[in-house]
Amino acid sequence: MERLFFLKLPVWSALLILVFIGIGVIFFGSIVKDETASRENSSLQPSWSWVGVAAYELSSIPDTAKILMDSGGALHASNYKRFGDKIGWVTYDDSEDISGYLLFSRIDPVKEYTTVELIDLSDKSVVHTWEPDPEVLLKDVERTSNIVRYTQWHRGRFRAMHPLLLEDGSLVMHGQFSPLLKLDHCGERLWIQAGANFHHSLNVDADGNFWAPTIIEPSEIFRDPQVRDDGLGHVSADGELISNTSMAEIFERKGQAHLVVQAHSFSNDPLHMNDIQPALEDGPYWKKGDLFISMRKKSLIALYRPSTDEIVWQKAGPWLVQHDIDIVNDHVISIFDNAVKNRGKGGFIEESSDIAFYDFRTDEVTFPFRETSREARILAITNGLNELTESGHQIIEEDTSGRLLIYNSAGKLVEEFYNKATSDGPAWRMSWSRYIPQAMGEKIVANLRKAPTCN
Repeated sequence: MERLFFLKLPVWSALLILVFIGIGVIFFGSIVKDETASRENSSLQPSWSWVGVAAYELSSIPDTAKILMDSGGALHASNYKRFGDKIGWVTYDDSEDISGYLLFSRIDPVKEYTTVELIDLSDKSVVHTWEPDPEVLLKDVERTSNIVRYTQWHRGRFRAMHPLLLEDGSLVMHGQFSPLLKLDHCGERLWIQAGANFHHSLNVDADGNFWAPTIIEPSEIFRDPQVRDDGLGHVSADGELISNTSMAEIFERKGQAHLVVQAHSFSNDPLHMNDIQPALEDGPYWKKGDLFISMRKKSLIALYRPSTDEIVWQKAGPWLVQHDIDIVNDHVISIFDNAVKNRGKGGFIEESSDIAFYDFRTDEVTFPFRETSREARILAITNGLNELTESGHQIIEEDTSGRLLIYNSAGKLVEEFYNKATSDGPAWRMSWSRYIPQAMGEKIVANLRKAPTCN
């Protein structure tokens, strides 16, 4: 043994060993980097399955690696250290009796998996909780996608994205690249639509049917099976797939192939559709059934009319890589402007994400919350949304930082929520929460209280 320790090696052998060690370290680092990115951003899928999980866990052993990974754990938020020791609900001023309920979807920082809570905004009490378990809900789903990586369907990675609560207390949701599910008040599956994998927003139309972006596989427009062909997924109230239309094909039919298939700027995610907002009634600038569609990669919003296969209107910018379109009134829409720029070394936000308002009547874009947004420094590199309440409050979800903000009708920040378990611990991500008006919320609460007790 002593001879082994003091064995003399030629210099070239020692150098060769160092080269192999260096290559191994680089390879190991690339696996950990891929796994970390997939945990921080649910739109990125891990490439290494159990190997990535093992490498990630191994890298967390040394204290130095633990520090490096502090904001990059499984579904941890980023940028949360700027919030100091704030935790949970923080009230700054009178919230002017905010009305209604919040369907709060988040990674619970204690349980470390996704939960959906119905919260009474008047006192922040939790009325009901769902804890969807993907390993049960999706256990019988065929797994054949070339794009979805199914390691995201484990409980520690799954996110209940933009859930929709129906009057009877049932919940419709997907897991960000998963089938669409309807759950009862106990979280048990009522139906599943596995004809497509759905992602990002989920909204209901005037007929009670659902719209959400999908991935169309196999694609009829892209040759590479790894390219994401975003579709307009339309699902009936009882879970049947009504239609699934490629947005890329729509643009090609309308003579706008330059938005999708330019030879020298091709991307495997050319549009990155993240919101489909149906118009619920006729207005001077749209008709009931029209769809407002947000496409992040192009900083583009389009108004599409399925009934006539017509792009009625579209506009790119001044918002940048936006999310979440809401119809404010019969001539104004709001857009959550992530305001992310890339000048050659990755995306960054110069001052703050913000809310843009576009007025069809005047063709003007305004940013009435710009000053207060900059004061709060909203940093939504991806995701993010805003909700206008019936009492005039604005609710902003800064998903990737694990923060929720509430502004009163005068534009003053009155409350925040920090998704943390301890004052010095990490924040955890949210998953697109939803405002529910008071009257609707009261009906839902009454039905939940009448429902049988869950096991």
